[in-house]
Amino acid sequence: MALTLNFRVVTDSSLKLMAPKGHNLSCYGSIQHFDGGAGSIIEVPCKVYVQCLPKKKEVGKFDSGKTTGTKMEMEIFYIKISIDGQEMVELDKLNYKYIVDGVDYLAQVRVNLGLG
Repeated sequence: MALTLNFRVVTDSSLKLMAPKGHNLSCYGSIQHFDGGAGSIIEVPCKVYVQCLPKKKEVGKFDSGKTTGTKMEMEIFYIKISIDGQEMVELDKLNYKYIVDGVDYLAQVRVNLGLG
């Protein structure tokens, strides 16, 4: 799995993500749902937490009055997605965990490997 980050300009924060080490990133959003019965829009929080390593880096171009197109691709080795406070997906490549909606699909694999 990969995560691509796009930046409008080069910043010290974007350059720090190029360090060849693990990075912890949290992304927050708000998901809109339309409730047809109530006729209203409902907003629920969404959080995506990842642990990742830099994979590809592009500083971009420096043209007058234009964005640089700085881009970074990160290799994800851990991700957790929560919607409205409920953990929906957790994938941990290094520890053989894959949980979707409360079901751990790699539990038996850990047992078979003597890890759990």
